[in-house]
Amino acid sequence: MAMTVNIYPAANGSYQQCAQQYPASGSHYDKLSTNDGYETYVKSSRVGGTTFYETYRFNFPAGIYSNVTLKMWVCCESGTYGHYSQSGAFVYSPAGSYASGLTALACWPSNFALKSYSFSTNPITGAAWGVLDNTTEFGFKGWQCCNNESMLITQVYLTVTYEPLSSGGAQIIGLSDI
Repeated sequence: MAMTVNIYPAANGSYQQCAQQYPASGSHYDKLSTNDGYETYVKSSRVGGTTFYETYRFNFPAGIYSNVTLKMWVCCESGTYGHYSQSGAFVYSPAGSYASGLTALACWPSNFALKSYSFSTNPITGAAWGVLDNTTEFGFKGWQCCNNESMLITQVYLTVTYEPLSSGGAQIIGLSDI
């Protein structure tokens, strides 16, 4: 029977290009488990006209996956040029990477918006997901046009649908013709 669960970042991934986090101690991934606005977040603070990436590792339950949806709560910190800041999904594995198209962000002071990107197949290979190992990373791609813009991300998580792998049951140990 298929299960749908939310899973949260368990470690930083291969791409860590956001320059700041709040609070400053700890790692980026541990700021993103709850949608608590300005209590915990990562912040882009990049030079204008820059594309940047940030990925996270997840502990995937053992199973055969049929859908992965990346969700994140994000906003643009600056109200002046906020319509130029954009975000999208980013998937990375040793086999390659995929970046979705970018969409504009809402601007601060408190306009965090939920961005959702659903994948019924692996966007890197185009094949069915199948078994997901912990080398596949999910995160975001961002772009900002001006130096006074910053993206704030307060939560990142995956909603996954999968068939759990059974543990136990009948096994064929071996055959011999004695």
